[in-house]
Amino acid sequence: MKKQLFKLNNKLKIIYNEEEYSSNIQDVTDEYIFISIPVLNNSYLSLKEDEEIEVVYYDDNELYEFFTVVAGREKSLCHLLF
Repeated sequence: MKKQLFKLNNKLKIIYNEEEYSSNIQDVTDEYIFISIPVLNNSYLSLKEDEEIEVVYYDDNELYEFFTVVAGREKSLCHLLF
């Protein structure tokens, strides 16, 4: 059984046009990370399907930075590929 790196409710930042939007992990499957809609100063970031984004993920004392693709959206969640 593989260890799950991404944990529910952990914080992450979406780097978009050199700005940092806050989000958190809402769900994790074998293929996707579901995140809340990123927000910065009460403004929501409307990500589009197939858009490549930069993510900074926080886990305890660890920090991960990676690029991923928006796989889709549903209601107030975004699907990210991993």
